[in-house]
Amino acid sequence: MPLADIPSLLARIAELEQHNQQLRHQLDDQAIPSEGAATLASERYQFLFNAMDEGFCIIEFLDGPHGPLSDYLHVEANPAYAAHAGIPNVVGQKLRDMVGDEAQAWLDRYGHVLRTGESIRFEQELVATGRYLDVTAFRVEPASRRQVAVLFQDITPRKRAEAALRQLNETLEERVQAALAANRILANVVDGAAALIQVLDFNFRWLAINGSGADVFEQVIGVRPRIGASFSESLRHRPELRDGILAHWRRAFAGETFSEIIGYYVARCANDNPYDDDKYAPYYSYVREHVFDGREFGPAAGEAISCG
Repeated sequence: MPLADIPSLLARIAELEQHNQQLRHQLDDQAIPSEGAATLASERYQFLFNAMDEGFCIIEFLDGPHGPLSDYLHVEANPAYAAHAGIPNVVGQKLRDMVGDEAQAWLDRYGHVLRTGESIRFEQELVATGRYLDVTAFRVEPASRRQVAVLFQDITPRKRAEAALRQLNETLEERVQAALAANRILANVVDGAAALIQVLDFNFRWLAINGSGADVFEQVIGVRPRIGASFSESLRHRPELRDGILAHWRRAFAGETFSEIIGYYVARCANDNPYDDDKYAPYYSYVREHVFDGREFGPAAGEAISCG
């Protein structure tokens, strides 16, 4: 049976009273003595009381050493009480004797119900047994009886699941933040690296390029890379480079992993080039023959160049 709310509990009690009233009429019609009618009514109530899945009790407030209405006594409790609360044989026991320091929290809750007549529903941990309870409480009339009826259910498994989920979310959030921080550090390292580091999509458009690499590319090619711009279009005015470089990218797009040196005489077009001197001719010759397989992407050392 799911946890009942106050209206359903009151409806159940009203139904029981109605059945009892009908039983009394039937007994009167059959001339059954009133004692017999009362016994049947009591048995019917007791059956319902014992069959409830929820824990149920009636508490009666007492005056004590802590002041008026400072404790309460369990005057009734069904068998499910112990199953849900984890405390057996509560009938006749006082709250302060049962739960010690946490008693005041429960007294405040139920005392408000007793004083105002307002029914309440709340969730609270019974620290004495480590159980979380979903509780519904209402005043037993008349108020002069100083009694409150309490219906409750153990929701500890749900609370533990919620706590585990919160912990998991917090752990995942910590991991995400740590990963983002690591990525930011890596991004800063990559962006500051002297090498040209870039990422292209299959349409040869830039997805990423580091800052120093963009500077080098602009110096060499004469075009400033922009995210989303076409890498292949930026090489259109350098046909001697374009086809070879794009061929290497196509190999990478096909899933091939390789390492290859791609070079060209870029420094010869830079302003104040310290290497544009005949004494470096042997170097350029060696690079041309042994690194670039005889390919020449610019004029030989010392020759006039056109960097327009």
